[in-house]
Amino acid sequence: MPPSISPIRDLVTAYLAKHPHEHPALSGLLDPGRLPFLTMAAPSGTVPHIVGVHLYLERDGRILSGRRHPDSAYSGGSWHALAGHCEAESATACLVREAYEEAGLVIDREDLDPEWRWTR
Repeated sequence: MPPSISPIRDLVTAYLAKHPHEHPALSGLLDPGRLPFLTMAAPSGTVPHIVGVHLYLERDGRILSGRRHPDSAYSGGSWHALAGHCEAESATACLVREAYEEAGLVIDREDLDPEWRWTR
């Protein structure tokens, strides 16, 4: 039986209803042919996160990463990409906010070149 992406389509549709300006970047996720490998099943009564962002910043062949606080509840002391979950905001606004919160970076939304990917 082929995997169903209808839960993904529902989440993307709900997100785009709140952030229609992101339709050009995310509309491909509404096409069943784009995500044939993905399934999504949440336990009854749970609400999955809709969007999480990760900043991949490369300059002069070097990639920015951050180090988690040693006492962090998740992977303390490990290196990671700057990342976070959206909080009732667009994905681009979330990325700008997370970059500032985690590394003090001030990024203009117009300078972002988003590459949208679904991961499991």
